[in-house]
Formats: sequence, C-alpha cells, structure tokens
Amino acid sequence: GLDKLWADDSIRKNNDRVLARDRIIPQIRELISGFTRAEVVAKLDGTGLPFAPIGRPEEMFDDPHLAASKGLEPVMLDDGTETRLPTMPILMNGKRPSARAIMPQPGADSQTVLNALGYGSDEIETLVSTGDVGIT
Repeated sequence: GLDKLWADDSIRKNNDRVLARDRIIPQIRELISGFTRAEVVAKLDGTGLPFAPIGRPEEMFDDPHLAASKGLEPVMLDDGTETRLPTMPILMNGKRPSARAIMPQPGADSQTVLNALGYGSDEIETLVSTGDVGIT
C-alpha cells in the first residue's frame, strides 16, 4: 500500500526521509489506521524491517526481541535494587557492548572526574564548599 513512497527516489536516504516526515507519516498513519495492532505486527514481522510495538516501559522486560538479542542488561541502582535496562542498540564484532553496571550515587565520582579535568584540590574544595559540585 506504500508503492508510491517505495518508488520515490527523493527519499531513498534516511536523512531525506527524516526531512520528508511531514509528507510520509500521514500516508503511513492513514494506511495502518485500518489495522489492529496485532495485524500491523503480523505484517511487519519477518520483513527484516526493524520495529517494535510501542507499549509501556515495563513491557520491555518481557519483550522477546530484547531477550533474544540480549538487549537488556543487569544494572544495580544506587539504592541496591537490581533491574535490567536496555543496552545500546549497536553491535561491535557481532556482539553488543556490555558490562554489568552499578549506577553510582550522585556525586560519587565527582572528585575523580574533576581531577581528570585538571582541577586541583583547592579548586575542588571551593566548588564543593559553594555547593556548585556535590560529593558523596
């Protein structure tokens, strides 16, 4: 149902499609408005087109695609809660970059970061004492 868009050479490149969104999106919206969500998913599934049904954030934990692609990574929040969050959607040497992450407390690495930026002890102390930087 989108043959005219498919044949349009002016939108072959992604950047051109982004610039033409005001023209493209209404055509897609009109086409899919007659389908149920399940019908749209069924039509897209297996086409090779990357897609995911849009739902609530908590639905990602049971998403088959994220599970199969190892798209969720264990993370420990600052309060000790363990959860999983989406990884970067890229592959390097056929693998997703990954590392078990522990979210630092806000300000936990301020000293290290400021030292790496070349700030001296006195400057850091001033930033902390004025409240411009927090350190935990």
